[in-house]
Amino acid sequence: MALNGGSMKLKVLVRGPVLTRSGYGEQARFAMRSLRSRPDLFEIFIIPITWGATSWVNEDNEERRWMDERIRATAVYSQQGGKFDVSMQVTIPNEFEQIAQFNIGYTAGIETTKVAHEWLQAVNSMDHVMVVSNHSKNVFESTSYTGKNENDEDINLVATTRIDAVNYPVKTYENLEDIELELKHDINFITMAQFGPRKNIENTIKWFVEEFRDDEVGLVVKGNMSKNSQMDRTRTFWALKNTIQEYGDIKCKVYLLHGDMSDEEIHSLYLHPKIKAYLGFPHGEGFGLPFFEAAYSGLPVISPGWSGQLDFLTDENGKDHFYNVSYDLLPVQPEVVWDKVLIKESMWAYARETSAKKQMRQCYDDVLSGKELPAVEYAKQLKERFSEENMFAAFANSVINAVKSKSNLPKDWGAPIEDIEADYIFVSDIFKHQYVGGAELSLDALITSCPGKSYSINSESLTKDFVDIKKDATWIFGNIANLSPEVISHVIESDLEYYFIEFDYKFCEYRNPTLYEKLEEEKCNYNETEQGKLIESFVNCSSKTFFMSEGQLSIYNESLSGLNKEKTTVLSSIFDDQFFSAIDEIRNDKNIEKEDKWIVLGSRSWVKGSSESEEWCKQNNLNYEVISGLPYVEVLKKLASSKGICFKPTALDTCPRFVIEAKTLGCELELNDNVQHTNENWFNSTSVEEMLEYLKTRRETFWNEVAPPEGNQSATAK
Repeated sequence: MALNGGSMKLKVLVRGPVLTRSGYGEQARFAMRSLRSRPDLFEIFIIPITWGATSWVNEDNEERRWMDERIRATAVYSQQGGKFDVSMQVTIPNEFEQIAQFNIGYTAGIETTKVAHEWLQAVNSMDHVMVVSNHSKNVFESTSYTGKNENDEDINLVATTRIDAVNYPVKTYENLEDIELELKHDINFITMAQFGPRKNIENTIKWFVEEFRDDEVGLVVKGNMSKNSQMDRTRTFWALKNTIQEYGDIKCKVYLLHGDMSDEEIHSLYLHPKIKAYLGFPHGEGFGLPFFEAAYSGLPVISPGWSGQLDFLTDENGKDHFYNVSYDLLPVQPEVVWDKVLIKESMWAYARETSAKKQMRQCYDDVLSGKELPAVEYAKQLKERFSEENMFAAFANSVINAVKSKSNLPKDWGAPIEDIEADYIFVSDIFKHQYVGGAELSLDALITSCPGKSYSINSESLTKDFVDIKKDATWIFGNIANLSPEVISHVIESDLEYYFIEFDYKFCEYRNPTLYEKLEEEKCNYNETEQGKLIESFVNCSSKTFFMSEGQLSIYNESLSGLNKEKTTVLSSIFDDQFFSAIDEIRNDKNIEKEDKWIVLGSRSWVKGSSESEEWCKQNNLNYEVISGLPYVEVLKKLASSKGICFKPTALDTCPRFVIEAKTLGCELELNDNVQHTNENWFNSTSVEEMLEYLKTRRETFWNEVAPPEGNQSATAK
């Protein structure tokens, strides 16, 4: 990857079951949210996949709408032949593929003691692997296979790709609504599981009934067979009923809770006044999300002391914070063996019945005592240790460090916002290395002449948090069409020292009043539009706003009656030292001679008036050439060897560099009134040297305003 600059973004493709109600669905959404927490680094694309027979998320919220938009954007980008810098593949290793320049496999891993050799091969084919628990990481790293290659030499297959374990974060909700449950008894346990061999749900229910058949206590079973359909509910109900009916008349109660529930509703279950503890005796967990949610919700947890749930059921010193059920590690059942996934040589935990019943009883007695249980205090530790901020950062940092280890990204790329050293922060829709346009070249001339440390961030990546963290820096905004109105308002309200370089007309939704009038066939009263009011405030609250031409500033004043004129000044287009050196070299090159030829600037944007310029050349029987996509120096040489240029933009062009470059190289100019700087004294000078001298002062003029001379130092732009 050859990206440069402070916060240049990688295109990351997340392929996983982001829209499913499944463990891997939750995992995929966590990956997506973590990457989304660093919008300055990652542009996210999404390919959703199914996950077995699990149902789909059908919530209508901001995240789901955002995912839908990114899914559509991915389809369009892929159809256009777009390539991705990084893939994040959320699935089992058998399905890992090489689909991007850098490929990351993100898997729950395995709930047993050993992975299939196919998984090790798949892991080793990836650039980086991430798992949800230290159990998964340890199993991958401890599994090995020996054999012989085609030359009858001994070989040892182990995981060689780096594997990072990153746990899930806690979820926080304000004002959760009470959930209505008709529970007969005041003390109830809850368990959540899909009915199947690994979750050991049948023994969980049986052992509960056998231990509490004569007690006033209940067990809420939130589960299904595969989907949350009516047919699935019927199957699940009869499976549950068949499990307990052999016990005849019992005092304890077992309830089935079936169907789609939002995350908020699930968390309301844990806080229900009659639900007092969580229990489960699975053979193994990749992480154990329901155990985790119950634990940080303050419920005591009863569980075997093995597999992924130990990452949170024990503290950082290894101390248990749960009712630890003894177990035996034994081979997986023959019926669960799954070719290339669950192998017959692997083992998992079998909870001991007597220990399970003993721990359930102990928990029941502790709840019955009425004392505050240690689980309540431990929940506070979990919420701090596994906060979204910590876990999102851990996930993002795993990706950042892995990508940087195998790329030529700058050293400071991916640094936490707090660690970014920057005296000046430049914000723009795009920068020169992303697209070479007039505004980008002008802004780059300022970045490379910056008198202190600078950092560049694309406007769509800027967040309120970023602004708040870097409030002490001096901010310089260029094109900000992609900056959200909410962030613009936040900048206005944040008492920042910021400067705005206006390259066009941001108060207009088309960024050009004449273009608006052509498309809408009417004039607009920008004083009354939300966009007009917002940009007027943005200018008025800036330390200074710089315009490209007097004509542009005049239209601004005409369009926004409340503009503070003391905050505005004309700067013009800005050029760097390389430009002046190139102009000087070309002007003194005796081998370059003028030809009887005119130049037309080719552009896909009809605003630039390419077809109108060509038509003028044809009508005047001129020899002309349309140039487009040439290296910058080649463009200058073309101008130097041509008689003139024809440039007739169809809408306002504030200070086009193409026209300035042509005049400095001795071209005749055929323009129209949409070229807005043509009446300014510096441009009308008959001396090219005087014109160049004026242009050379533009950077100094800017920095004298932004950074007074006594603060100037050598440029150290990142």
